[in-house]
Amino acid sequence: KAGGWKTVPGSTTDYRNWSYDGTRQTDSWVGANEWAWFTLSNKRAANLANVYQTDVGDIVQVDFNRDGSKDHSMMVTYRSNAGMPYLTYHSTNTYRKSLASIIASYPDAIYYAYRT
Repeated sequence: KAGGWKTVPGSTTDYRNWSYDGTRQTDSWVGANEWAWFTLSNKRAANLANVYQTDVGDIVQVDFNRDGSKDHSMMVTYRSNAGMPYLTYHSTNTYRKSLASIIASYPDAIYYAYRT
């Protein structure tokens, strides 16, 4: 929202909608899978071939148990001079954790990267 994405009003359960009004939000606002479906179908993001290609403002998602369902979303908020992306995320209030350390913590997970 702060990045300027315009709302797409409608049913809260329809992933093609994007809305948050302070009391209600669409599933695409809060669900990792739904966010990916929304952004790709509305061309607000594009897949990247490699998570290390991400830059500030891009999104990395992870499927921890490799079941095809994305479990978590993180935003790139810094990129070091050496090119390492650093991610910030809310579930455990983490600020600027290196992508390499996240992958080392969950080496069997599947990672997805999106250019926003």
